[in-house]
Amino acid sequence: MQLFSFINQTILSCIHALIDANNLSGTLPSELAKLPSLKEIRTYQNQIGGTIPTEFGSISNLTVLDLETNNFTGLFFFPELFQLGSTLTTLRGSGNLFSGSIPTSIGLMSQLQQLWILNNGITGTIPTEITSLTNLRTSS
Repeated sequence: MQLFSFINQTILSCIHALIDANNLSGTLPSELAKLPSLKEIRTYQNQIGGTIPTEFGSISNLTVLDLETNNFTGLFFFPELFQLGSTLTTLRGSGNLFSGSIPTSIGLMSQLQQLWILNNGITGTIPTEITSLTNLRTSS
């Protein structure tokens, strides 16, 4: 079953895209970024793959990005992600095939309360800038 074939104009007021545990495959459509009221994207426990659309960095109201336990690849900390520094509170990407490292710009995510990135291919050291995340409550 493909995740999305199109985004219908009737769901422009969508606040939550919650598609947890549905055995969905395919990729996340960049068109989700066109939903002006979107606050949460949760895809926990599916088989969704590909990279995170860079357009997600422009979802100005996004507070939760939960991509846990899928088949995502590429950079988890893509540069556009840090445009969400003033709104994103939950960032979960555990159990995927992400690569790269934790950049120093992680310190820009001032509202972040949860950061879960275990069981991936993320390498390198934890930057000292992570200590500026004073709202961080859980990380793994």
